[in-house]
Amino acid sequence: MASSLNVIALISGGKDSLYSILHCFQNGHKVIALANLRPPPEPGHGSGQEESGDLDSMMYQTVGHQVIPLYAEALGLPLYRQIIRGTAAQTGRDYDSSDWATVSAGDDDEVEDLFALLQDVKKRHPTANALCSGAILSTYQRTRVESVALRLGLTPLAYLWQYPSLPPPQSDQKDGTTEDGRPDSLTGLLDDMAATACDSRIIKTASAGIPEHMLWSNVADPRTRTQLVSSLARFYPDQEAGLRSAVLGEGGEYETVAICGPPAVWKKRIEIDPDRIKTISEPGGASYALIPPATLVPNNPVNTATSIEDIVRRPSMFDAQFRRLLDDDQPVRLPTDLAEGRTKQASVLLEPLSHADTSMLTHGAHIVLANQTAPDAGDDAESQVDGIYANLKAKLETQSVSASLTTSNIIFSLLLLSNMDDFATVNAAYARMFPTGQPNPAARVTVAVDSLPSKVRVSLSVIVDARNRKSREALHVQSRSYWAPANIGPYSQAVNEPLNSTLTSDGTQNFHRLPELIHLAGQIALVPHTMQLSDQSFRFHAILSLQHLWRVGQEREVDLWPWGVAFLATHEDACSRARVADWVWMEAHKGVELTQLAEGGEGQDEDADDYIDVWDRTFGKYASSKSATSVSAPAGWHLHSLPNLERLAQFSTQNISDLATEESTSDPTETTPPPRPPLVVVNVATLPLGAPIEWWSTGLAHLTAENVRIDISSTLTTYGAQHVTILTPTTTSSTDDHDRGSGYTKDNNTNRTDDLSGPIKTVFAAILISASTASSAPTPPTAQRIIDSAIHSVEHAAGSPVVILDGTAFITSHTSSSCLNINNIGIAMVHHQFR
Repeated sequence: MASSLNVIALISGGKDSLYSILHCFQNGHKVIALANLRPPPEPGHGSGQEESGDLDSMMYQTVGHQVIPLYAEALGLPLYRQIIRGTAAQTGRDYDSSDWATVSAGDDDEVEDLFALLQDVKKRHPTANALCSGAILSTYQRTRVESVALRLGLTPLAYLWQYPSLPPPQSDQKDGTTEDGRPDSLTGLLDDMAATACDSRIIKTASAGIPEHMLWSNVADPRTRTQLVSSLARFYPDQEAGLRSAVLGEGGEYETVAICGPPAVWKKRIEIDPDRIKTISEPGGASYALIPPATLVPNNPVNTATSIEDIVRRPSMFDAQFRRLLDDDQPVRLPTDLAEGRTKQASVLLEPLSHADTSMLTHGAHIVLANQTAPDAGDDAESQVDGIYANLKAKLETQSVSASLTTSNIIFSLLLLSNMDDFATVNAAYARMFPTGQPNPAARVTVAVDSLPSKVRVSLSVIVDARNRKSREALHVQSRSYWAPANIGPYSQAVNEPLNSTLTSDGTQNFHRLPELIHLAGQIALVPHTMQLSDQSFRFHAILSLQHLWRVGQEREVDLWPWGVAFLATHEDACSRARVADWVWMEAHKGVELTQLAEGGEGQDEDADDYIDVWDRTFGKYASSKSATSVSAPAGWHLHSLPNLERLAQFSTQNISDLATEESTSDPTETTPPPRPPLVVVNVATLPLGAPIEWWSTGLAHLTAENVRIDISSTLTTYGAQHVTILTPTTTSSTDDHDRGSGYTKDNNTNRTDDLSGPIKTVFAAILISASTASSAPTPPTAQRIIDSAIHSVEHAAGSPVVILDGTAFITSHTSSSCLNINNIGIAMVHHQFR
């Protein structure tokens, strides 16, 4: 059980920030104070006069701020407020607090107003150690709240993060807990708010799709939910993800003010006379409600025995694609021919390697520094990390690719430790390699191995991108949520790298909708909302941790994993665990049927039908289920498909019978399933937090050409195995981004600067390492040899290949097992796109 936190609740008055407080209680935390930023008073308004005071801030909701003082008494919590004095000095998606030229000015950026407010609250409440916010999909808001929270030593909590993409609550959560379940719904968050008796009213609309008469409607009311879907659905044809976002107001479609909630938290409710509300209309279809002075009245409970834990729903832990793997109680079986083939390739390394070859490879805009060590810097791990940093810095300063390379240009790192007990110390030293507060650090994988050379405590391999880092897109979620584990520290969940880059006028890259390579961090089975390691079975660990990788990939719109790695901590039952990992990887690639509609309830208000217009009646997708509690939706249609079979329409495999997801069918009318990308299961000494398994991969995203052909081949060699994945476009790219798997960042831009113009080849080599030094022993190829082979092994048009990612080699530990996929290996990777 996670320890209880003392939470400062950042509130705007809107539905999301107030509802997130309930999830703090649901997760066993204590809310000790409320914090709010308000606009300066308008000139000429007395204390009792009505004013809108809406700043249209990019960061804070300020409409309806007159009600905020009442929350202190309504919730029985101290409230602290401060005036917003700054503006949006940094308007980029991510906030860079390392940019001291901006931050040191203090009141220049409105984010620093939040820092000053919370700094004051912490002085008054020194036990405060967490901050909750109502961020759902806005990376802009979340990263700024996280920046402030972490600088003040507060754990950021964002329990509503990615809520529209999460599966609905289930009566059986598969983690030993139970919840009040519901079917999947377009208005899922609003449904769950209604279940807790939350009452939040629309006070501003900024979309022509929402009629003015909906002002002061309760968003938790079934009729309002139906109207929101009816009004907004026409703007999101075949874009369910976008519609789920819009009905929550995530695109600024509307804003709300919360006036009541469950009596266990809301001691009083806010009462406002609706007859005194004035409606102000603005150009473009926007309107807002001018709220008169409000009062507080007792919030008499209907059922005094109802607790927050009983009524606050949590999303199910597992998506349907992975939940079915837990439900599958069939034993994992290993094909006989596969077991025999792998056994012949197994290798046993009984002694640590005498040395680890370091290398520095440069191709195009990329530099790969592999197996960087510094045993001479000291006997302890911290000193060696400092030594590695000094060496890296010197090498980057002297290379010729770019005149201004620093560690900030690192996009991926692999950190090997000789002892996982050094993790905390090494992590702190690793953090010092990068500017404090700089956003979007490199993705990272960390494992402990016992085959490092003598006196080597740390080995670091990095991939450096010499292009302008300000153009880098990444995903770095540092808040606890129900979505995926937070990455507290100097590493991102994912870093995007364009396969083809187009320079803008300022010399940065144009990343818009280009095919991309997605570097991902390793994932273990942390329970996201507690950040505690699961105490369930190994199979549970394997499924949950792979789902974490999948969810990050889906958020980044990954279309294909060209390969996968499962690190297994040393265990006496390593062989059967390898089989489980292999089975989970195989089954996850089968996906899940998304055609079953969630069932709705009964008792729809007949008057609500008046607000379902001709569009809804014609297309019928969202109006067909008239539920009093939810607006049903096709389960899972809002998620980005991974693998994305709409893009990957043709498949070819060679010599990889072990990679197919199913035996071939004799029925020619059935669709041939796509090949499963190669998986290597690697035995290591230990993993972070004592986890039994860690998943890692690199994704290919935004494959904008339709009907991409996949060719996957696998060859067993004297040194291990080499897997090759080639993606080749077969038709011209479509300009229609309204595909079923669209994510939240999709748009209809038809002016693409580039496309998948030639084959992408990924070479993934698993190199068995032998302790033998006999001259007859096979010599594993170096990373450079694999790269050279990849460059010349594909026929392509005249001209130099565009090098995307060059290989990185690393060493893993020994094992005494001789079974499926348990190998002592080094891995080399190379990705190229040929024009």
